[in-house]
Amino acid sequence: MSAYAYLLDLLRQVANVLQPSHGGTGHSHGSEWVLARGINSTGATIGRRNIVQLTGATNAAKVSKVTATDSTHVLGVCIGYWDGDGELVIDDCPDGYEMAIQIGGIAECLIETAVTRDEFAYAAATDGQIYSQSAAGTGAFGRIVDSQDTSTGATYCKVVLGLPGSGAGGGAATFGTPALTLSTTNAAGSASTGIRTDATVAAFDATVPVTQAFSDSAAAGSAGVAARRDHKHGMPANPAPSFATPAIVLGSAAAAGSAGTVIRSDGTIAAFDTTAPTTQAPSDAATVGTAAFAARRDHKHGWPAFGTGSSDIAQGNHTHGAGGGGTWDTVVVKAADESVASSTALQNDDELLFAATNAAVYQFEAWLIVDGQGAGGTASFKFSFGEDNTFRGYLMRVAGNSGTGVAEVTPGSVQQNQPLSARTQNGNLAVYVVGSWVSAGGTFRLQWAQQVSNGTAVIVRAGSTLKIKRLV
Repeated sequence: MSAYAYLLDLLRQVANVLQPSHGGTGHSHGSEWVLARGINSTGATIGRRNIVQLTGATNAAKVSKVTATDSTHVLGVCIGYWDGDGELVIDDCPDGYEMAIQIGGIAECLIETAVTRDEFAYAAATDGQIYSQSAAGTGAFGRIVDSQDTSTGATYCKVVLGLPGSGAGGGAATFGTPALTLSTTNAAGSASTGIRTDATVAAFDATVPVTQAFSDSAAAGSAGVAARRDHKHGMPANPAPSFATPAIVLGSAAAAGSAGTVIRSDGTIAAFDTTAPTTQAPSDAATVGTAAFAARRDHKHGWPAFGTGSSDIAQGNHTHGAGGGGTWDTVVVKAADESVASSTALQNDDELLFAATNAAVYQFEAWLIVDGQGAGGTASFKFSFGEDNTFRGYLMRVAGNSGTGVAEVTPGSVQQNQPLSARTQNGNLAVYVVGSWVSAGGTFRLQWAQQVSNGTAVIVRAGSTLKIKRLV
């Protein structure tokens, strides 16, 4: 169709709008209509309110009624014609006259049957008339403004012409179900169908979001749908640790371990065991130890018995010094009373003893507190000092009895390496003994017994002492 057919008669429409005082006609049609021209050459009158189309694809001037249902060639609606004076006549258009065709605005269209407001207008089976349906499919050229029904005597309705995508003024639109793809880049697509304004786009799906796991790596994802604003991912369960009985090892170097379990805050670590600490012995060497347990803060080691004779262990208030001085190297203090009854055989004292070094020269001093009644009310006591059963060295004793309190001085053997003669004394005694000897590497000790066998025991009291000093 040529531009002439679609040329709007702007001057005429302006004139219709303007009042006579301003050079116009005072009509108001120009405010409602968009008009095109076409020649009715059908040989018959075309009634007002009929929908019309071009007569042929190559004829840009001639029009006729629409004759096909859902036609996509609807041009507009006949509203009248121009007479010989060029005046617009609102009426049926006679054959041979130039038709006024409304192609925009609100037009009155003949109805074939009942139409419903807001539905879309289509060409009906009856030539030049319309019907309506809710879907805006192929052939729709406008939208119904008011509901009308032929059963009530109505013959026409009002239709908004020239809607975007309609047949009148733009061709009919074809709609399809949205098939948009959500992606990271834009693409034009190739579908020939459109999307309705109230369509639904499949932006989401029903797949439940994943449950995260600890140490998950970040990922861009590949799903072609979006996440809803209020979506929620599953979260790992509260990481309650797996507890187990502590198996921590106490060592000399730290190690990470490999267990997959943890220790409760109120668990108990086996840091100690029930093994009693060792009893130290004289001359024990220091050792690191191998036990995989700690020592309790209040633990105690066992100690040698009081007065075991080791030169490294002394009891009481003793001092150490170099040979030749005025102090003693070792002092042994008897811790407990010891008694003998009905025996004259010399026996080893349990505490007053000393482990000597071979070939060393020693000086000793002893204080013996002796108690015990023998026959006739007198103490019965004899004693000797030496290494094992071989007595050697020098001996001097000072013995005081309970009757006189006067000390008796008696020298022992004056020959070295000869036995120290056993000395006897009756009565309660405080015996002071001094001497020296050359050691043969044995145990120097006190030996004692009853002078006369008696059922009343003789006792060497606690507090008796033996002092040793090495001279050479």
